[in-house]
Amino acid sequence: MMYLYHWYINRLILKRRYLVVKKRHYNLLLLLLLLLVIGCNLKSKEDKMLKDGFSSGSLFENSMFKGKSRYDPYTKLVVGRSVDEDSSKGLKNGMGGVFGVGAEGSAGVKFNRLLRIFKIPREEGEIIEYMRLAVTNTGIGSAEGYRTYTDSEFYTLLGNLGKAKLQEIIKAHLENVQGLREALRVIDALKAEESKQQLQGILKVEENSYLKELKRVFNESIPDKVYHQAISVDYAGQFNKIKDDVIKIRKEELYASLSGEERLVIEHMRDVATNSSVGLPAYKTYTELEFDLLLIDLGDVSLKKIIGDCSKVSTAKEGALRAINAVAGEKSKQDLERSYDYFNNSYPSYLKGMFSGSTLDDVRRRIINIDYAGHFAKIESDARNIARTEALYAGLSVDEIRTLEHIQGVVTDSGRISAGSRTYTDSEFYNLLESFDTAKLKKFIEVPLKIFEEIDEVFTVIDAIREEKLRQNLKGRLEDEEILCARGLRAAFNGFNPDDVYGRVTSIDYADNLLGLKNYARRIVEVEELYAGLSVDEKKTARYIQKAVTDPGIGDLNEKTYTELEFKRLLINLGALGLQEIINVHVDTFRILREVEVAINDVKDADLKQELSDKFEAEEGTYAGLLKKAFNSSTLDSVQSQAVGINYLDNFISIKNEAEQKSNP
Repeated sequence: MMYLYHWYINRLILKRRYLVVKKRHYNLLLLLLLLLVIGCNLKSKEDKMLKDGFSSGSLFENSMFKGKSRYDPYTKLVVGRSVDEDSSKGLKNGMGGVFGVGAEGSAGVKFNRLLRIFKIPREEGEIIEYMRLAVTNTGIGSAEGYRTYTDSEFYTLLGNLGKAKLQEIIKAHLENVQGLREALRVIDALKAEESKQQLQGILKVEENSYLKELKRVFNESIPDKVYHQAISVDYAGQFNKIKDDVIKIRKEELYASLSGEERLVIEHMRDVATNSSVGLPAYKTYTELEFDLLLIDLGDVSLKKIIGDCSKVSTAKEGALRAINAVAGEKSKQDLERSYDYFNNSYPSYLKGMFSGSTLDDVRRRIINIDYAGHFAKIESDARNIARTEALYAGLSVDEIRTLEHIQGVVTDSGRISAGSRTYTDSEFYNLLESFDTAKLKKFIEVPLKIFEEIDEVFTVIDAIREEKLRQNLKGRLEDEEILCARGLRAAFNGFNPDDVYGRVTSIDYADNLLGLKNYARRIVEVEELYAGLSVDEKKTARYIQKAVTDPGIGDLNEKTYTELEFKRLLINLGALGLQEIINVHVDTFRILREVEVAINDVKDADLKQELSDKFEAEEGTYAGLLKKAFNSSTLDSVQSQAVGINYLDNFISIKNEAEQKSNP
């Protein structure tokens, strides 16, 4: 590493260029003098002042600036040891801001007020603070006789420069300071102590030279001259060159600790991160050097983590492809290949997005949470399960396969039906089935197949119901029955012994529950179909009977008055045939009721008409009461027999004949 140190010294001596000052020989002598001071530890007066001010290390060594990531732009710049104390005093006094209070008491307040007036943001204000601490330090440039400012003088100069020129000066020096900070940080990351010390020495020379240059350009008393000289100072190249060379050394250290396979992974990540055509437009595209710096910044732990994860992705991809190739079904294979292609093609973008975090900590967090291999592992698992099902289902019918898939869905569901029973994984389910030969598997499927067929049939019947409320109500009941059935099936699978599971599944008996619901739904459909086919008079007869049994004013007080819903349920339970028989008996009576009304209305004599109306009303009340009484019978059979047994037709015919006679005397 000594060659690198001497190379920098020679470069400084031979290539130092100042854009404004033409006294090159004078500056070269100063550089040589500085090198002698560092190398020989001379005890001059300037050496003592430099030691106090900056020669003992980087100007950032005692500041928050040291070692901070380039992702953190708001790191405070502090030059020298005394500034931290001044800044803390300012904070305690409630002044805060970028500038400390300093030796002159109110200077920090004035500086911060000036920055607020000029609307200079915090990061740029810290560059001015860096300059202030340089030009007010008597230990910098004293041998050359450079002017040392007081805080008040520097404040006055800033005010005289004005906002626009001050911002240009800040812009020119922001890159210098950032370059210095980056160089310091990457040197600190070196593992070889000897190399680190030598490069720190080189960086000290560059930093000291930069600070003297700051002191020199501010040596002028005319603001315009200060401005023109200040914007021409360019040290970013020197600092960046040191940083770039250190990155190369650090890269060599890093690669030396990696295996050949790990290096290939790094190069793959580099290809992705430096390719502008990969990923979303918002993703960061790195330069080669930026990517090397990122690797250094990540540190060994995060780097090993991402290398391991990328290796897992490669391994998982190979496993997924092998499993896909073992699938025989063309459609299943194509579906798996589409899924594989999607995640494979998305991986570079995903990787680049991971490197595009807004801060280094954000990148580290993304690396910690990465698990892209899981996508390919899932594809492999799905492919293996499909291959297993193909072997299992080879001798089964379509309905038997559908039944097994339904059973699988029930026993692998960890949702609301899982309470108190074992939830299988797909692999465990296939293990169980593979313990049966084809004949035993068919027998195993037989009972669940009948149950699922019955459920489908019940649903078909319910779906044929015309009335929405009734249909939805029965669908809810069917869903409840399905849940009970699924829980019974899960209970049968609640064990590890295949023979025990087989015995419980083949013994399930759930037919009665579904049969009752199916028959009830079927009666509703039959009644609806019957009603749809009735004549107008027959429909009016049915409504007349309904009115009689749902009117609380008809019949005895102790008799039940039906609600409309209760009456519908009763008719459903009677069935289409029973209802048809009742309607057939009473339709003639209903017709004669209307005829009686017409005949009474034709009677001219008012007294006779009223007499006939009263008689008719009494007879109709009795008739309605008999209907209500019939529907209050204790059993469906007695309801049927009593309703059919009512014969009141002759009573109404008699009133009709009487009315016709009196209307035609």
